[in-house]
Amino acid sequence: MLSSPTYWGQFEEIGKYNANLNVAERLWAAWYAWMQNDVLATGIMSFVMHELVYFGRSLPWIFIDSLGLFKNYKIQSVSIYEDSSIAPGQLSVSLESWANPWIEQGPFLARAVGLR
Repeated sequence: MLSSPTYWGQFEEIGKYNANLNVAERLWAAWYAWMQNDVLATGIMSFVMHELVYFGRSLPWIFIDSLGLFKNYKIQSVSIYEDSSIAPGQLSVSLESWANPWIEQGPFLARAVGLR
């Protein structure tokens, strides 16, 4: 563990003592040294990388759509959604996904606790 309390301080110290590391390796080593908890550092890094890939994959399509070259080929030219039409659908899907395991397991649970 190095003495600097900040991330960039860790980065600088790692650069001093490990001159053979490239920038990406120093950033990676500084992350683990600064976090001081390998499990937490790995979990946070995995989550951030997953979100970058998951949401970043749509960026080229947002750019392509902004060019306007493919407007003639759109299946749905206008998509206007109002909050009043979305909210009931979201609520029903949320309730269904919460209640479904209880409904499917109902007879089994009733027999298990002696109700049937």
